Amino acid sequence: MKVVVSSDRTVRLEERDIPKIKDHYVLIKTKYSAISPGTELSQIETSDGRKVCLGYSAMGEAVEVGEGVDRIAKGDYVACYGAPYVQHAEYLLVPKTLCCKVPDHVDPKAAALGGLGAIAIHALRTANLQFGEWALVAGLGILGQLIAQIAHASLYRVIPYDVSEARAESFRQTAGIPAFTTLRDLERTIERETKGYGVDAVLLCAGGKHSSLTGDSLNWVRDKGKVVIVGDIEPVFPRERMFAKEAEILISRAGGFRPLTGEEGAGVLPSERDVQLAEILQQLKDAEYGRWLPPEHEEDPERAATAAEIGFIGGNRVKIILEGSRNDGRRMLSLDEIRERLEMNSRTGDDLLAIEEEVSEEGLAYLLESGNPLYFSLPFLLDHWDAVQKNKREARRHFYYDPLLAPVYPKLREHLPGKNGVLRARRISKGRERKYPIADLVFLEELFGPVRDLHMKSGREDAPVSHHILAFAAGEGTMGHYEWTAAPYLKENFEFEFSFEGGVICWNSENADPFLDLTIPGDGRDSRQGPGQTGTPVIRLTQTDFPEGNWAGRILENARPLSEKTAASIERFRHFWMKGEKG
Repeated sequence: MKVVVSSDRTVRLEERDIPKIKDHYVLIKTKYSAISPGTELSQIETSDGRKVCLGYSAMGEAVEVGEGVDRIAKGDYVACYGAPYVQHAEYLLVPKTLCCKVPDHVDPKAAALGGLGAIAIHALRTANLQFGEWALVAGLGILGQLIAQIAHASLYRVIPYDVSEARAESFRQTAGIPAFTTLRDLERTIERETKGYGVDAVLLCAGGKHSSLTGDSLNWVRDKGKVVIVGDIEPVFPRERMFAKEAEILISRAGGFRPLTGEEGAGVLPSERDVQLAEILQQLKDAEYGRWLPPEHEEDPERAATAAEIGFIGGNRVKIILEGSRNDGRRMLSLDEIRERLEMNSRTGDDLLAIEEEVSEEGLAYLLESGNPLYFSLPFLLDHWDAVQKNKREARRHFYYDPLLAPVYPKLREHLPGKNGVLRARRISKGRERKYPIADLVFLEELFGPVRDLHMKSGREDAPVSHHILAFAAGEGTMGHYEWTAAPYLKENFEFEFSFEGGVICWNSENADPFLDLTIPGDGRDSRQGPGQTGTPVIRLTQTDFPEGNWAGRILENARPLSEKTAASIERFRHFWMKGEKG
């Protein structure tokens, strides 16, 4: 029989013997198995030096039934759930406690999602909500969508939330339930619908390890309410908010209790998983819940086994620079064009591909899943942050740089370590997208240390010129003042001045050209007269042109790894900016 396995971050088909039937087990010929993207991509990423079978939820026909199995007969359609027994394989040998007969009239494809449904039901049972109570579901991946729909069908009052408009819209169309994508709309809805008390439970279904959602959930939940961790989020909560709300923090174990006593006990000891599985199948029978299914994507085993191999052109990694913002026309590069360029790189042996254009959604998904190192300009990264976050298994191959500030970065790093003082920075941009100030805050945090105590004042939203002023602290002793002015007729620019004991460091990008080298004339110091000062040393970072061909090397040299810490900073600054706009 064929089995889909992952080893050393590659996916392939393997031939194995069909398992032999034994007591308390059912041998199932698989009809459909469900892909759980987050779990399986994580397994692929961590398969270095070992072999992993993928999958955990499936359905098929019982072809043999062992002694001691009394609720399933040969020829029955059976849904099953739970690794290592359930996987993407032609035949499955599953304990009777991890499979259930599929009721008549239930769509086999829906039954294959029974394992995910069991996880969703267990999460709601962990929340222990009562009729008419409010549940906020944060994160609308497949699991979050299932939880929100089951909660809605159970007559709980549901508020779905996801930062991705695409996922929220998919959910609205599938479920017919309003979903929110901005903190402003979400928090206004919570305030209005709960009369200011807050929701009874928040179910965190997003991934991302360290996430701002943990702190936010304590703002959304009522006094003595519950927060249930369902997704891959670290349980790090601000103690002050937990204390103020006396909130209850719970973690939902996937599908509930299952015996851990080895194969002999797996078929006979009680398990919560078959209870949850039976419940979801009954729900599918009693109501038309086939709408739970997302748009269908069916793969034959050969294609499924090679799906993770895209992008390994000629077996070589290609460094890919994604600029996006360099091209004024913003031409969209299609998936086919990206493939053609990668194939050309393969033929020429070039290990660097620079993409100056914008890329299509499917083209970006292809690159993110390709396994190649990606170098994002910060504006491009922030434009596509949701898509990048969905592909965290490749995060260690992701790097970022600021096309405006990358040239000055090594010079600033040379002069700034160990210095505390007063920072003034100003960004002028044509566009009003918040990616500009977020990019600058990430950059400033890299230079000075953690940015904290942010306070923002903004001009009128309907003014022809958008103006925002931020005050903040950074590192161990730096006070910061940041201004962002945006209007389509302004000349883009970034100014930087840092005053410290013994001198001043200045930088002005003038025309925002990313292809500029930076030199310090002479010994890098001149004199500038200030009030009450004589001969204050000034390090003025100036610019000279250098050949266009060097820009890629400069980017690769100065790009920074997109670490979990940086990702958390980006999430924090995005959240702050949305909260600031709300205020």
